[in-house]
Amino acid sequence: MRQQGKTLENIGRELNRAFRCIKRIIDRYNETNSYKDRPRSVRRRISTQKDDRNLIRLAKKNRDEPSHVLANQCKLSYGKTESSSLVRRSLLANKLEWKIAVKKPRLSANHVKARKAFCKMVKSWPVSKWRQALFSDEMNIEVDNRKNRICIRRTSAEKKNQDCIIQRTKQGSSGSIGIWCCMSYYGLDIHCIFYGRLNSTRYIQILNESLIESMEKLRQVQPFFFQQDNAPCHRAKIVTEWFTDKKSV
Repeated sequence: MRQQGKTLENIGRELNRAFRCIKRIIDRYNETNSYKDRPRSVRRRISTQKDDRNLIRLAKKNRDEPSHVLANQCKLSYGKTESSSLVRRSLLANKLEWKIAVKKPRLSANHVKARKAFCKMVKSWPVSKWRQALFSDEMNIEVDNRKNRICIRRTSAEKKNQDCIIQRTKQGSSGSIGIWCCMSYYGLDIHCIFYGRLNSTRYIQILNESLIESMEKLRQVQPFFFQQDNAPCHRAKIVTEWFTDKKSV
């Protein structure tokens, strides 16, 4: 259109584009013989690859430190400290995201020692002996006492309102239910549901009502070795005496 003698204003009016836009495109074509954008200058990286490696090493060493603390501890090659946003971008680029940590029970030295001793004891068991093992365990489900934080929307004056209070119950009351079951090589048998926390008296009641019947159903031809964990209710004196009396089972 320009070669046909039309002015920039007429071209812009026909194409519904601004005068400066038409002029910029024509000037670019005259200089580069192309309508494509000129190569743009890339912003220079503030941190080097060595700085990123040091940051990753520091973040893995202190996994619970937030980004602003890591920024104060990690220095760039030319002596300056990194910003919090730069730390977050670098860690995200290396797939180190800020996540909620998985929780597990803390093991004491006695727990570790007992587990190692058990593993050494059963290490040489043949498959036929493993088929004689009867495993049992129980778990508690908190109905009311949720362990995570519950957030609601309220004003400061509504703090004690009835609809702004989360009802909770004490341990061992109706807010907690438990499930006990046992299994072996031959299958999973009786499930026993109990309310509240499991103590030694309730555990003996479960053993009397469910364990004997389960062993009779899963016994097949050979007797079973009964396996349980080291929970306090399993180590109680009355429970130990119960197993001593039931050795013939």
